[in-house]
Amino acid sequence: MIHKNLTHPLPQVELTSFHCAMKTLLILRHAKAEDAAPGQSDFERVLKDRGRDQARAIGLFIKERMLNIDLLLCSTAARAKETAEIVMVAATSNADRRTEAQLYEASSLQLFDLIVNLSDSASALLIVGHNPGLEDLVHLLSDRTCQLETCSLARIEIDADSWGDLAEVSGKLDWVVNSQDLLDE
Repeated sequence: MIHKNLTHPLPQVELTSFHCAMKTLLILRHAKAEDAAPGQSDFERVLKDRGRDQARAIGLFIKERMLNIDLLLCSTAARAKETAEIVMVAATSNADRRTEAQLYEASSLQLFDLIVNLSDSASALLIVGHNPGLEDLVHLLSDRTCQLETCSLARIEIDADSWGDLAEVSGKLDWVVNSQDLLDE
């Protein structure tokens, strides 16, 4: 009900008194990769055609839902870099991109350490990497467990002004989407 004849003026609200800073962490396991060929290292494995389709589906999911990405951190493994490239093209994202050698075979604590030392200029971060570190990171940050199949994307919201605040706050696991579910729709 709206009162048109107010006898008292409405109180002034200072908008700066509200805390609304938020960091968003998107965690993406690389897409489905070929088995290693004889003499080929795990690091050199590339995506299967199905993996490329998965990555494209996740990129379109990001675009359709208008998910913001300020910074992409990607493992230097071939399958992770290929996944990231396909996702970012499909998402039409022009986020800053960095490859990080320590993301390959990183534990959740190594991933955590990388994140807390990031510049706060990025409010929305996408990490493309590998299990088991990524699943363990979701648990570490949100106290929730999830299964990240190949090319599954998890979103964690963190009520913090700074990535460095992660040591003092927990995140909220908003959702996990599996690319295969998107392809089956």
